[in-house]
Amino acid sequence: MKDFIMDKLRGDGWLAAEKLQERDKMKPKQRRDAANQIVDSWQEAGVVKALYGDFKRTLEQARNKSTTGGRRYR
Repeated sequence: MKDFIMDKLRGDGWLAAEKLQERDKMKPKQRRDAANQIVDSWQEAGVVKALYGDFKRTLEQARNKSTTGGRRYR
């Protein structure tokens, strides 16, 4: 999931050198506004919903995974 997010940020241009330099000079409120802009655009595009769906599936798989009958160590 982290790899997907990093690839998406890179693909959207948010990890370009000039954007990183720009962000380094921002005040905390400006950084927060930039992060909110990213999230808003991802919500409109359905990316957040897809990420949440992946998270729910992973969580459900973990819940359903058997924890008994494995190897025994002495």
